[in-house]
Amino acid sequence: MLRKNGILPALGLLAWFAAPAAAQDVVWIETQFHRVHLRNGNFIDGKIVLVNDREVRLDVAPGQISFRRDMVDRIELMKMRSLGEKPKLDPPLKNSSVGVRGSERTSAAATGRHRASSLLPPVLDRGSKERVEAILGRLRIANPDQKDDLVAELARLGPGAAPYLASQLGNVDDESCQRLSLALIKLKEPAALPYLAEALEDDRPYVRIHALLVIGETGTIDSAAPVRALLSDPQDAVRASAIMALDRLGDANSLPEVLDCLDSPDGAVRVAAINAALDLARKSDKMERTAEGLRKALDKSSGKATLDFISAIGRTGRQEQWSYIGPFLRDADPKTRATAAAALAGLAAPASEELILVRLAQEDDKRTRVQLAAAVRALKAMKAVEPLIGWLKSEDPDVSAAAEMALRAMTGQQFGVDYAKWSQWWDLARQK
Repeated sequence: MLRKNGILPALGLLAWFAAPAAAQDVVWIETQFHRVHLRNGNFIDGKIVLVNDREVRLDVAPGQISFRRDMVDRIELMKMRSLGEKPKLDPPLKNSSVGVRGSERTSAAATGRHRASSLLPPVLDRGSKERVEAILGRLRIANPDQKDDLVAELARLGPGAAPYLASQLGNVDDESCQRLSLALIKLKEPAALPYLAEALEDDRPYVRIHALLVIGETGTIDSAAPVRALLSDPQDAVRASAIMALDRLGDANSLPEVLDCLDSPDGAVRVAAINAALDLARKSDKMERTAEGLRKALDKSSGKATLDFISAIGRTGRQEQWSYIGPFLRDADPKTRATAAAALAGLAAPASEELILVRLAQEDDKRTRVQLAAAVRALKAMKAVEPLIGWLKSEDPDVSAAAEMALRAMTGQQFGVDYAKWSQWWDLARQK
């Protein structure tokens, strides 16, 4: 609750009013509280829990409230011992790191991310700035539906406001940063891109991630250079976001650096690199190079990474790559066998048919059977008809359904999962 005159009726004063009348003349408890003076003339009283270069946060009944640092004029520690005593003002509270997370304590000098800006401050009239500030303030207390409306309200400020909004990404809390990025995506204003590029050097990973998101959605190929620099960012989430942004921008020149990210132990970075490498290779006709990179990564992989690379090779469309994933059909892990069968179905290499047919006769894992059925369907392998008819008797509905789908695609017959009808038809067909 903001007040222009007065303090919150809490803390020690509340206890004083509740005391018996006889005790009021002899029992005193000194009351201390912080007074945050805002630049709009209001102030709020409470207990400071955080002050840093971006935010001031204080406890007030029944919870906490935060202000952007640039909204605050000064903070003072107030002391009083009685209702009739004039408040004593301590020297203004110094900027501190109390309550700041460890990652936010890292200085700009240590990270090398804050640099003097070479950009002119974005031009925005005073009324629009005040409107932005008001919307950001409301975002902190709004419910999800209201937050969507506030994002739309920011977007209604028009393209001219986009550079200013982009320049504020590093000056607001994480929630407001996210909402600003959504508004910027709606605006799609090229004039905001230099300020977004500057936000890529912010010391907060969250700011870098959202700047990358907006650049990926609204930028051009000319925006790729500063994004590419973040492929070596110390934060996994930032690297993954940079890869996805380069993918969205269609920056085929970044393909070698993206391929280098395939070896990342972080799953999000690895998957982002796989998807981007495949997309960029299709756009630049460099799938052979990408397939080679995936194959080398597969050779060095283990666990979940192995499954990711097997699947990725299946998506290259290069049939000669089947021999690198075929051996995994004999793996002891059924999940690996199923992944390999799915990849072989994607490649549909005629040379893989014999290996798939051998496995078809041996496999007992449900998921692998389903993928093997898809593989023989893609190959139109008529030698698989008889074993597939046998699968129609499976008690697992997924296996019988996969067999029926493959049989129907290869033969053009439609007998559903009726084993007797398929067997009768197949006996006649073989005689002919």
